[in-house]
Amino acid sequence: MSLFECPKCGSDNIEVQISTWAKLIQSDDNVETDAYDSHNGDHEWDGDSQMYCCECDHRGKASTFSTDTLEEDEEDKCRKCGESAPAGGDGWDGLCGNCADKAEKAEATCPLLSVPEMKAKGYL
Repeated sequence: MSLFECPKCGSDNIEVQISTWAKLIQSDDNVETDAYDSHNGDHEWDGDSQMYCCECDHRGKASTFSTDTLEEDEEDKCRKCGESAPAGGDGWDGLCGNCADKAEKAEATCPLLSVPEMKAKGYL
């Protein structure tokens, strides 16, 4: 089981944007960096760092790619865009009102596809 996976397609083939130390190499008119030759090779990332799914090109905060159980303050977030989706609000199936409206339009446009099929094709 992976600790992080794409919230859109479920793939664990993902990349994370990190902050790292690098050696600064300077010449007369050029400046380069070398992360491999750095004295301090530490790198950092957190829940606000960007992640990218190599399978479906979905991007978002690392916190939205986590497979850990959601914290209380994250339970009312839209599973598609991360915006507030209060329980009992205008949303549907874990979506905020805006994303639910888009899903409803997609369903009306593609009546022959089931909701899981539309999700798989990226319509939802």
